[in-house]
Amino acid sequence: LLNADKIEDLKNRYKKLQDVYRTMDEIEQLMVSDIIPKDIVNEAYEQVRAGEHKCLYIGPHPRTYLLPFSGEGGKEFSTLQDAQEACTAKVECGGVTQEGDTFTIRRGSKLSKSKLGPVRAPQTSWVKDCREESINTDEQIIEAQAEAIAGFF
Repeated sequence: LLNADKIEDLKNRYKKLQDVYRTMDEIEQLMVSDIIPKDIVNEAYEQVRAGEHKCLYIGPHPRTYLLPFSGEGGKEFSTLQDAQEACTAKVECGGVTQEGDTFTIRRGSKLSKSKLGPVRAPQTSWVKDCREESINTDEQIIEAQAEAIAGFF
């Protein structure tokens, strides 16, 4: 049930987002009127939406590591992006640890302090943070569409 506070909150959110929704309506009208090709706006929309429900990585956390290795048994990646993509694809992955020039995906998400010694390279970690809700906002979608429209004209 909606109480008075929740109703007031919804009204305030609507007022705050009114300009965003108005802009969305204006973009829709430009598409319907064939002033802007639909494929340009739709492509921008799809690119922004493709980033939704992906994981964010909190870090870097210098001189830390995550344990244990993920199910890939310490497979090494040459770039942070490749390691993060592999980690994102695995529900059980908790983050990425870099040692020297290589990156490994890790099951744990609790940061531990590195014990640097003469044999070990410095370690840095990023903790995976996945969310249920959309990461992209309506404002980000409109911004991407506006950039696509500006590129058209």
